Amino acid sequence: MKNKFKLFYLILNNLLKFEFCFNWPYRSNVLLYSRDTKILTKVFNKDSINKLILDRNIINIFMLILTLLKFRLSFFEYCKTYIKILNPKIIITRTDNDINFYKLKYFFPDVKFISVQNGYRFQGRDWFQDLEKNYKKTKKKLTTDYLFCFNKYYANYLNKYVSFIPIIIGSYKNNFEKLKKNVTNKKDLLFISQINPYRNDFKKFYSLEKKILPIISQYCKKKKLKLFILPRGSAAEANYIKELAFYKSLPNFTFNFINRKKKDNVYQILDRFLNILTVDSTLGYEALRRRKKVFFFHLRKFSLNGRIMEDKFAWPKENKANKNFFIKKIDKGSIFKFLSLNIKIKYSEWLKRNKFSFSDVIHYDNQNTKLKKLIKNLLSN
Repeated sequence: MKNKFKLFYLILNNLLKFEFCFNWPYRSNVLLYSRDTKILTKVFNKDSINKLILDRNIINIFMLILTLLKFRLSFFEYCKTYIKILNPKIIITRTDNDINFYKLKYFFPDVKFISVQNGYRFQGRDWFQDLEKNYKKTKKKLTTDYLFCFNKYYANYLNKYVSFIPIIIGSYKNNFEKLKKNVTNKKDLLFISQINPYRNDFKKFYSLEKKILPIISQYCKKKKLKLFILPRGSAAEANYIKELAFYKSLPNFTFNFINRKKKDNVYQILDRFLNILTVDSTLGYEALRRRKKVFFFHLRKFSLNGRIMEDKFAWPKENKANKNFFIKKIDKGSIFKFLSLNIKIKYSEWLKRNKFSFSDVIHYDNQNTKLKKLIKNLLSN
């Protein structure tokens, strides 16, 4: 009896995670793949987009029934059913590291598949292990028609496993935010938080922050600077409280936690500061393109297949970056020297010293004109 109750509980708990849709999806020229892709609607005429989204957490009952009638039940089969019924001209995603998306093209050769990179990717922490396994098993590359990405280095590396036409635009979200010259705070420091309280390896993954932040706080106190923390989430989210608790738990750590509201534009907050600190966040890379002095602590280590690995700045670019640009050693003397070298100089001088390290790492396509142009051309055919 206990086992039956446990099974019922697990089934019910899993069902509650889904959002169910009871509308028959109408035909349209564009289908969005994954909920995160909603942000791409800025480049489309709204009339061309299906309001329903192909997402693993949103279940359309009619599509589910049709999938079950094939006696196959998986998200991939569900996707095939959905696409076959809607028959769109374009399927686009911003979840660019979902391997299923690249497998679907084989079944729908006449549909144009577009993937837009939504974050900086690192070899040891992303989907590359799945890509390697798939290639070894099938001896064939996966496919999408177009990949809009941050830089040519990522495009060249990914092309070992996926066939596509690369279009370099940098960050889609960053491209919609006008680059500003005026900075209101040229003295203090802003640290970009990457804390996710729900990571399984929370203690190990964020051990680097625990080491560097108290030292940075000491430096700020000595130099009479303020250290601001840009939280990962807004104050309206449950994560915000736990994220704040993490920083409060650090010994001898003085900071100003920005009260980030849900409606706040994170890039506008970023633009108020000139000196930005980060471990390896995508926002840190975006800040480089926004004319900020960004100081990277690219030293996060992790275990992969029994090996200790470390993500490198600007991977997969072979980069011998200026020693003033990011730090390679964690101790008080090294961090104090590192910060002093960077903070005291003007942006023009800092850029002159370091631009060779990042000028081609993340690009800027104002208002995403390249993506808009491609969409217009594809829909007109």
